[in-house]
Amino acid sequence: MSFKSELRTIGFRQEVTPYTQEGSFTSSDYDLRVANLEYDPQIMETARKLARGDLSVDSSVIGKKSIKIKFRAEVYTANAEGTPAYGKCLKSCGYYQYDVFDGHNLVGSTFTPDSTMTNAPAAIEIVEKAEGTSPKQIVVTAYGCMGNATWLFDGVGKPIAIDFEFDGAFAGFSEREYGDIIPPIIIDTEPCPPLISSAITYDNKEQVLDNLKMSLGCKVELYSSPSPSCGFLGAHIVSRDPSIEFDPDLQTITDEDYWTNFITQDNKLAFKAIIGAVNSRALRFDAPTAQIVQALKPKDREGHVTHQVKLRLVRGAAGDDEFSFREGTSAWIDTDL
Repeated sequence: MSFKSELRTIGFRQEVTPYTQEGSFTSSDYDLRVANLEYDPQIMETARKLARGDLSVDSSVIGKKSIKIKFRAEVYTANAEGTPAYGKCLKSCGYYQYDVFDGHNLVGSTFTPDSTMTNAPAAIEIVEKAEGTSPKQIVVTAYGCMGNATWLFDGVGKPIAIDFEFDGAFAGFSEREYGDIIPPIIIDTEPCPPLISSAITYDNKEQVLDNLKMSLGCKVELYSSPSPSCGFLGAHIVSRDPSIEFDPDLQTITDEDYWTNFITQDNKLAFKAIIGAVNSRALRFDAPTAQIVQALKPKDREGHVTHQVKLRLVRGAAGDDEFSFREGTSAWIDTDL
């Protein structure tokens, strides 16, 4: 049995005017449940040592202030009223969301990489609560945050998750009185689908695997400005290199010639994963053109010899079409778009 850190609720919202601090958070912003939460303020310090007759140093100058924030969000199927709360996190990782309706009914949502979403930052708020019957809170605030999302299928039978990593401008620490504490709204309670009852194929061949990782591979850069007190406007996405890594059982060359496909770059094949339905809703991942960039690195798993395969997801004719994630009704998920 494996454990992860206890789920917490954080504040997360898209910035209406990008790279602008837009006032206080509200309960509706506190709807994102996360685990493995980490944050690390990055403070620039310029050391000074003036020429004197001793070895002592002078006071340093404190400069730009940024922050790194990491957390894991469970992947779950949304209810019929809307998309999952983690959908807004994907938007700040370079994804575009569009919803599909059947009449007035929401069928599902699709997330695809989009080059117009490189400057779609979010503000993030994290609270640490003091002890006692009337505790105060320490509030950590960041804005102008952009990042990368890595989908994790961390073992058959375990829930699917997304590891998010954001960079942004650090607004600082503050204190919130007990009477001003923001209560989270009732967050999504849909169960997380485990990695069972799922169909995962590469080259239209079903894959027997235990681990699967998919990343959009966003490269994020902070950019400086003398106007804000922290010295940064925020972060933006400057490039991406999407990939998939998985560990299928070793196959014969007749069944799947990974090595020849790798060294000749002859085949750029489709990868697809459909995750079993929960409450008549399901998840689907499609990579139409996946190029092998690593093959035939054998390992042992449960007495089987496995490959360690890595695929690079390359563009089609239109671009911004390397990868898509869909969440919605089972009937729609089973339909090829």
